[in-house]
Amino acid sequence: MVLHFAPSCRGAAAPTRFGFTVSKRVDKRAVHRNRIRRVLWESVRLSLERFEPGWDIVVNARAVRGGTLTTPQARSALVSLAEKAGLTRENDSGP
Repeated sequence: MVLHFAPSCRGAAAPTRFGFTVSKRVDKRAVHRNRIRRVLWESVRLSLERFEPGWDIVVNARAVRGGTLTTPQARSALVSLAEKAGLTRENDSGP
């Protein structure tokens, strides 16, 4: 998974927006690519309070080791990448 991010053009107080890309290199079947997008959306929904406002973030899914992506896997990967990029709140006490 790769994160691309930029400050929101709507201002620092605007809610963080997310977009997702899953290319045909990940899986040729649209049904499987859409499932990956749904899993990514769910992981963002569960972790949304951790993100600082005012960012536009695009999540680029890569091939998954083991074949399938689960919500806990996606959530942990997303949160760890966001923490490395400095996109999470400082005083986070979430799960």
